[in-house]
Amino acid sequence: MKYVITGAAGNVSKPLTEILLAAGQEVIVIGRNASNLAELQSKGAEIRIGSIEDRVFLAETFRGADAVFTMCPADMQEPSIRHFYERLAKTYEWAIRESGVKNVVNLSSIGANLESGAGPVSAMHQVETSLNRLQDVNVLHLRAAYFFNNYLNYIQMIEAMGIMGNNFSVAANEFPMVHTDDIAGVAASELLSLRFKGKGHRYVVGAETGTDEMARLIGNAIDMLGMPWIQFTDEQTRDGLMGAGASAGVADEIVELGGAINSGILFKEYRKEKPGKRGHVDAEDFSGMFARLWFATKTREKAAETYPAIVVGAGHAGLSASYHLKAAGIEHIVLEKGTIGHSWKTQRWDNFRLNTYDAAKLLPGESIENAGDNYFPTAKEFANDLEAYVRNNDLPVRQSAEVISVEKTEEEYSFKIIVLEKGRRKIYHCDQLIVCSGAQNRKPLHKIESLLPENITAIHASEYKNAAQLPPGAVLVVGSAQSGCQIAEEMALNGKKVFLATSNVPRVPGRYRGKDIVEWLTMARFFDQKEKDLKDPAMKLLPAPQLTGTTNPRETISLQGLAAKSVSILGSLIGVDDNHFLFEKNGREHVRFADEFSESVKQMIDDFIGKAGIETPLHIEEHADIADTHASCVNDAASISISENEISSVIFATGFSGSFDFLRLPVLDAEGNPIHAEGVSPVDGLYFLGLPWLINRGSGLIRGTANDSGVITEKVIKILRNKQPGSRSRVMENS
Repeated sequence: MKYVITGAAGNVSKPLTEILLAAGQEVIVIGRNASNLAELQSKGAEIRIGSIEDRVFLAETFRGADAVFTMCPADMQEPSIRHFYERLAKTYEWAIRESGVKNVVNLSSIGANLESGAGPVSAMHQVETSLNRLQDVNVLHLRAAYFFNNYLNYIQMIEAMGIMGNNFSVAANEFPMVHTDDIAGVAASELLSLRFKGKGHRYVVGAETGTDEMARLIGNAIDMLGMPWIQFTDEQTRDGLMGAGASAGVADEIVELGGAINSGILFKEYRKEKPGKRGHVDAEDFSGMFARLWFATKTREKAAETYPAIVVGAGHAGLSASYHLKAAGIEHIVLEKGTIGHSWKTQRWDNFRLNTYDAAKLLPGESIENAGDNYFPTAKEFANDLEAYVRNNDLPVRQSAEVISVEKTEEEYSFKIIVLEKGRRKIYHCDQLIVCSGAQNRKPLHKIESLLPENITAIHASEYKNAAQLPPGAVLVVGSAQSGCQIAEEMALNGKKVFLATSNVPRVPGRYRGKDIVEWLTMARFFDQKEKDLKDPAMKLLPAPQLTGTTNPRETISLQGLAAKSVSILGSLIGVDDNHFLFEKNGREHVRFADEFSESVKQMIDDFIGKAGIETPLHIEEHADIADTHASCVNDAASISISENEISSVIFATGFSGSFDFLRLPVLDAEGNPIHAEGVSPVDGLYFLGLPWLINRGSGLIRGTANDSGVITEKVIKILRNKQPGSRSRVMENS
């Protein structure tokens, strides 16, 4: 389709254009300055140079488009924003009518229902009114919340006075906010689907916070703890705006907007319709973005520190590497973005449990003597175990130290690492670098997510905590690997009506012939298989097998077992329209694949037991592990009604993707995945640890990563000990 985007150099229109281009669409962008549009032109956009106040130019540019995106820029030097927007509204109305365009997405604002009393936002009321007069044109107004990006305007105030403030103050959890990237995502989904009809609006909100909270979060992020939010008088605010270059009329209008925010009248209509769907950027995310920009503009930084080795990431992989380095007397540090075991604390739900027995989660130096098969810790318990591991082994972990970039230098200690540490920019140098972070730190956007109806609450599995956080109604879980199955089971047991969109995922029983299945697989050397020995390379891409449930960590979980608990088993989710989820009819294939994998694993174990002459008790087959020969547990529906089934929520249990953007080195492929040979990168001195199939099949497990850490650190230790004496003064030889 063909789209025309106004304001294409702006914070909303630019990412919107990039999304549409990435989707293979024809896009024309409008702007006053060709140089500002050069980047979009290089990505395939057609540029038109002109003014959005020129109605003839607009009509000619709009003609032939399937849809247009309209927005009204803020010009602080106009005598009045309201009058400026009224002129633009009439220009847009005339140009759209003359061009024959039939679909319009217009960027508006929360509070645009107010004809007066809200300054620039009331001006947007006039824009909505003008566009709504268009006959036979579908118009959707995106009523966006207060932009997170507006807080960037406070940088000078922070530098000068160490405060943030305005003529309003909003209590915690009462201030709707949104990042411009999230607005762009919503606009793109509406333009690509063109499902809106007639005249209407949609609220776009990322999070609800408060002004004190925003000041605190931003202050903490930039090392200004306890930074306050100050409510200024209207006169102080007006003087400040005019001092910054605003006209008297615009200053008065913005002061009026602050009053509408302060009284809450701006949000009154929104509260009545309050949508469940939220954006991806929340207050904490934005405070991190703010800090990165803040420190990027500062010349001050702490003095550089140099170490023979540095480890990035303080999860089980990084701590395993640190243990070996410390044992070998190698001076090093571990840089952790958050806290020790951060992802275990923040990306797991309340009842999440590790599904392998004790010995399978041992880290280097931990004894198997005290390990049994009865302890299946929760995520928080395992994170506590990691913290104890650091204390017991006195490992040099630096928390709240986010790696921003890694570069190679010609110096003796050849890696330069720029870090945002407790809000301050810092530089480290090292000779050897082990990257143990980044493999699962990005939530991929499912192709369906941006097309969901506005009244559907959508979250990623990492954001799910318990069934109580979801609104009343049924839920669709997308993804049938371990997390998806466990979440579906938990919600079904909590009385939720659950639909599960499946995919090709292997499964194995939790226990077999008297032992935990992982113990048998370890004994049979199943996890020693290397990637090159796979008969089918596609097996490497499969997710970890479905193994056990949440209520009983010994109990096998399977699609047929979930069906017995009233979960509706469907095929792969492939689409959504206004009132239906659409599925591929491949659910039976997924059940058969899982069953066949389980049978093949049990046969392999039987063969191993027979050859080893091991006596075992008879296997008592669980109901959930009995093969569903005809896949009768599957619902073959190609679509299900959202309204008839009262579906109010979707949980995307679709895993994580990696993000290694901080590596400014030729160690990533075209998709951004690490290039390595059993953990060794193409750049001398840089290694990866904690990746699936790093060395063998077991690399994806906690114990497997612990084993891999010994292999990787042995290379590091050998190189450092072979350095010239002058270069290894901080490497302590063991006696």
